[in-house]
Amino acid sequence: MAGVQEENRRRIALLLMGLGLFFILLGVGLGAHHCETLAESREGFSGSTVSTTQLSRDQQANVLRQVLFLVVVLVGILGVSLYAFKVWSRRFRQMLLRKPAPPTPNEDVWAMHRLPDDAEDQDPDWSDKDDADRTG
Repeated sequence: MAGVQEENRRRIALLLMGLGLFFILLGVGLGAHHCETLAESREGFSGSTVSTTQLSRDQQANVLRQVLFLVVVLVGILGVSLYAFKVWSRRFRQMLLRKPAPPTPNEDVWAMHRLPDDAEDQDPDWSDKDDADRTG
């Protein structure tokens, strides 16, 4: 969607999310309807009017309510994670496309590694200590 304006992107995203949620709810509804018709067909074959495996209407409503709650929670988690990915990817893209930093001046790179001029006059006599440590 690189060539689409920002306002149209949001509309398309909302449309796709709504369409996905509709299909999820449609699948849950068709699954519940299929279970109900399957239970009714079993009653016809067994000859009894009450099936031991059939759930009551209240139990079916509770199961459907739980499934819908889980679907809403999962869609919420998906939405938050997609938003976080979008923010991260935009910042990463900005980082890749930003103007490079100006180069570090390199006229006198070793200036910070040199001893000051007056330090050469003050010789702490390090070589004598090293010799004394060796002979020890």
